[in-house]
Amino acid sequence: MKELHSIKFNELALRKPLFKKKISPEDISFPVEISFYEDHLLIYRHKRYCGFGRYRRELLEIWYKDISSCVYNEERKVLCINGTMTSTCYYYEKTGYIEYKPLVRTVKDARTSIDMSLTSGMDVVKEIEMYSVIKAFTVV
Repeated sequence: MKELHSIKFNELALRKPLFKKKISPEDISFPVEISFYEDHLLIYRHKRYCGFGRYRRELLEIWYKDISSCVYNEERKVLCINGTMTSTCYYYEKTGYIEYKPLVRTVKDARTSIDMSLTSGMDVVKEIEMYSVIKAFTVV
């Protein structure tokens, strides 16, 4: 399947107040890539915090026909996609290496949130509507 377009940007790893520590948002951000295909989209996160001090590499495959809703919050700059998606996760070990065997699961009524606060000058809704069949956005 041929890739139509991809968007690359950085996403914040944690949404906690940073004023207690001398850490800038760029220090805890990791690359994200959204790739658009004719009938589905892929969201690839190189590294994502998943709680309890653990990180994972994540690949989400979402078919356009299985998306129930898309919501973009302009104030918080967060994109939420709801629907059925297939998740492939590789957890990072404490040594920094990635586990060999991935965790693959298909989840119905799932939700993924993408933090777009570090994207400057990008109209997220326009990009997604241009390169995918997703046209019914709720912008809050």
